[in-house]
Amino acid sequence: MSLLLLVGIGLGVGLLLGLTGVGSGSVLTPVLILAVGFSPAKAVGTSLAFAFATKIVASASFYRRGLVDFPILRKLLPGAGAGLLTVFLLLKGLGYQSPLKTNIFLQRSIGVALLAVFALMLVQLFPGAAGEAFTERRLRFTQKHELPLTLAVGYIVGVSVSLTSIGGGAALVPMLYLLYRLDPGRLVGTSILFSTLLSAAAGLLHASGGNIDLLAIAALLLGSLPAIWLASHLHARLPRMASESIIAAVMLLLGLRLAFL
Repeated sequence: MSLLLLVGIGLGVGLLLGLTGVGSGSVLTPVLILAVGFSPAKAVGTSLAFAFATKIVASASFYRRGLVDFPILRKLLPGAGAGLLTVFLLLKGLGYQSPLKTNIFLQRSIGVALLAVFALMLVQLFPGAAGEAFTERRLRFTQKHELPLTLAVGYIVGVSVSLTSIGGGAALVPMLYLLYRLDPGRLVGTSILFSTLLSAAAGLLHASGGNIDLLAIAALLLGSLPAIWLASHLHARLPRMASESIIAAVMLLLGLRLAFL
């Protein structure tokens, strides 16, 4: 394992995080598998720990600024807890059969999760593509079924993050965008605090199986923290479409690679 390579990966992921808010799981996990040679299980566990380390400071910042919607958070958490329990039982069952089967299953799951996130990002990038009439019907439907839909979102994201480390930001933000008319600050703040809590819980699950590499996390943070600071200052200068189109294209390529090859 090359520490210099991990610092470089941390630098790239940090730039993406600072520019788009996405990357701690959606990009880091597949890159650790394809470029570093981590097993899927170790890549997921390490990415979850990295996500927690990078997001906890941001969570505190959004909380202090009053940019967390706690009523929505309370509706998401029961579903996320059920999702975490589902993954625990699933991995426990697979682990008893074969570690090889577990890793193959995790790799395919990561690929599918990336492709799903790519589709969600397209919806967010082109919100008006379906027409105003469809948008109004969607809003009426989501308002009528707000609680079960939010519980379902919590469950889906809980399963995805616990199983693949992907979805805490890249999937949750578009889903909340479709469900609620939140201003951007509260949307991101709620998503970050939720994903921080979920990363901590899911990270403990993977740590119990020895699937977290602390040396790799230290190297990744060494590269990512200054990159996040730099990218946060460049964020306003780049068009939203440009930065998010880049990350969507990366999701598509990595998803196809892991799901089908």
